[in-house]
Amino acid sequence: MPHVGVSVNEATKEDWEEYVEETDYGSISELVRSSVRKEIARESDGDGVPREVEAELTEVAETQATLREQMADLLEGFEDVEAATATQYPSEIVELGHDIAGELEEVHADRFAEWESETQSELWDVAQEQSGNVSVGEVKDALEYLEENLSYVRTKPRGPSEYFRVRGQPANVRNRERGDE
Repeated sequence: MPHVGVSVNEATKEDWEEYVEETDYGSISELVRSSVRKEIARESDGDGVPREVEAELTEVAETQATLREQMADLLEGFEDVEAATATQYPSEIVELGHDIAGELEEVHADRFAEWESETQSELWDVAQEQSGNVSVGEVKDALEYLEENLSYVRTKPRGPSEYFRVRGQPANVRNRERGDE
């Protein structure tokens, strides 16, 4: 029988020997003969997968793994958003709120925008009284802080009659969308 010699480094030889011990192969020579037969069969008679197809399958598998990772990241992101937007109110309160909203007086957005503008003007006046370097948002935050932390500071009482359902789009939003402002 002809002899074919193969030179490998020591680490490779040790790996092959370990593999032979863990499997049904009787020797390294048997492992090499079997591996060569499988490689030739894969290339020629269709018993195996051709290298080109194997390369494409590997690429598809890698893409699939990447997509799985991205989907897991998206799911985690959706869970984070859901947790952040979850209401802190019991479902009975949420349902009651929706029932009340259906009964509220409806006002047009232009009228509501005028009321908001008046409130903004008041806040702007307070901001200007404070050295002129304070924003309306900062004034709002400061007033909220005072109300939460000082028992003698309260916002104007708001009754149920001061809540409205707003319909339509305020003029300033329509103008901004058209580019008038």
